[in-house]
Formats: sequence, structure tokens, C-alpha cells
Amino acid sequence: MADDDYKIGQSKVRSYRTCRQAYHFKYEQRIVRRRVRRPFMFGKLIHRMIEAQAQGEDPHQVLSDVVLDDLPMFEAEREMYGDIVADIGVIMTDYFEYHKDGLRFIPVKDETGEYRYAEHEFSIPLADIVDADDRERSQGISFQGQVDGLGKTANGLRGLVENKSFDKLPSDDERWRNVQSVVYIRAVKHLGWMKVVDGTCWNYVMSKSPTVPQLLKDGTRLSIREITTLPSVVRAALKVHGLSEESHEELMLRAEASRHNYFQRVFTPVSRVVADNVFNGFVETAVEMRDNRHRRDKNIGRHCTWCDYEPLCRTQLTGGDEEFVMRTEFVEDDPEGYRRSKRSNKLKVVK
Repeated sequence: MADDDYKIGQSKVRSYRTCRQAYHFKYEQRIVRRRVRRPFMFGKLIHRMIEAQAQGEDPHQVLSDVVLDDLPMFEAEREMYGDIVADIGVIMTDYFEYHKDGLRFIPVKDETGEYRYAEHEFSIPLADIVDADDRERSQGISFQGQVDGLGKTANGLRGLVENKSFDKLPSDDERWRNVQSVVYIRAVKHLGWMKVVDGTCWNYVMSKSPTVPQLLKDGTRLSIREITTLPSVVRAALKVHGLSEESHEELMLRAEASRHNYFQRVFTPVSRVVADNVFNGFVETAVEMRDNRHRRDKNIGRHCTWCDYEPLCRTQLTGGDEEFVMRTEFVEDDPEGYRRSKRSNKLKVVK
């Protein structure tokens, strides 16, 4: 693979399809927002913890290490979003307890020749995995990505594992036609990481902060009003107030039942017809990106509301001080750097 190949990935394709201007800001100018959004930070940290647990490490120690490495950033996060680290700690405590049986991660050799259980990076010529008719025009394009994991479910289904945090659970429609899973499945089979891929296991973790149950005014017990919480949060509240679990059976049962909403695993079988059609569209966009990589037309729509680059585009459209917005709200950085920061440096070698 040539060093000067045009490099694409599913995130770049998604960004280009959504808005050429946002793609230019992110991947050509390589600027990102100074303020890290809570959902992004939450997702980044749960990835690290799931990877650590799969690798045989202590996930809570990894969480502590990540925070210590960048304490000022997390202090700023607390001011904007609350104590995100504490939320992740209690949520993932229940996650690992709830999912202690079931999905088994399958190891894959990494670039050093050792085996990893999660966060598998790859880089392959796109022409190697396209249909014969697309091979010539796909030359010079390198397809890169990182698979969260490969796994086998309790009922024997094998496939990709995609770890996702959510506030609102994605629908079946969003899963069966998901571009990322389709293109990653093709790459995984080409690399020989898995001979048979039945589909994708979507491993969901809700990012909502669990509610702490309140103590009644008479101090005798915790309120049993309906709240979104988890068993570890209820136990912590009981301990603080010196109360017993036995006298709060109903509250504990509801908290245990709510784990199903917090932690869901949905398996989406792969359809050859759907996969081929979605992948062909991915190739079309990849070729267009290589040939028209400097397009900057704005695709103005509802998605602008949650786009990181909305302040810049608004300033451009209204004739404001673009240099000031760039200087105060953005910083130059690697837009794909979060991939490398998610991987653990410790490897569990399979004998």
C-alpha cells in the first residue's frame, strides 16, 4: 500500500455525505471544538473500559488512569456536564455485573503479532475488497478503520461487536442499513479475522445519569417513587443513610429491572443483498471524495443544530468575525486521534 494513497474510513464518508463544508473543516483543515461534548466523552471512556475488561485488565483502574492523565479536561467537564467520571463508574459497575455471562470476545492478532480482544485496527487497499467492475477506479484509495470487537453470542452467533452509548436507543431501521457494520464486515472477512460473520452485535450502554433515591423526611427509608436508577446507586444510598436492602426490596427489584433499559444487546443478521448495495454506495462516495476532496458546499439542514462546526458556518453566512470564532472555539488536532487514545497499551497474549 502506497504512503500517498488517499485514505478513507466510514467516519470520513459519513461526514462527507452529511456536509462537504463540515468535512473540509474536520479532515482538510483538521480543526476540532475545544469543548468536548458529554456523549462523545462518555462513549470514549466506556470503550476503554470494555476493552480493558476484555483484555483481562481492571476496567475501573483504567478509568482512573485516563482521568489522571488529563485531569484539567475532566474538571472542565464537571463544570459543564456534572461528574461524568462518577456516572461512568457506577453505570459500568452494573454493566459488568449484568453482562458477566453471554458474549465472548474473540482475539485477533494485532500489528505486533500479539493477540487483542478489542479495538482492532486495519488498513487495506479498497480495490482489494470491491467488485471486479470497481477495481480499477478504486486504485489509490486506502480503507482504514477500527473494529470495536469480534464476538460469539451465547446462542452461537458470530459477528462484529459494536459498543455504542445512547440517550435514545437507535431503531431497527438504523441498524440493518448501518454503513459502518456493512463495510467492516467485508474488511473482517477479507483479513481472515473471521471466516463466518452472521451479523453485528450492538452492545448498547445508556449514558443517562442514574438518579439517586431520596430519603423520606422522617429519615426511616428511601422514597419508592419511580426513578431511572441502578442497583449500585441504590445500595450506595442505603449505605450512606444506614438503611438495609431487606427493607427496600421493591426499590431494589425496580433498579435491577431497569438494567435491561441501560444495557441492551441487539443482534442484527447480515443480509447479502443489503450489504452489497450499501457497500457499493460507500465505494461510490469514496471515489467521489478522492476526486473532489476540496469541495466546500454547505448542506444546510436540521443536522446543523448538533454539528460541531455550526458556529463557524453561522459566522460565514452572517459575515461575522470568522477568525475570532476559530481562535476561541476551535483548535487544530487530529480528528481521528480518538481512535488511538481508546486502545490500551497492555496486551493479553493468548497462548
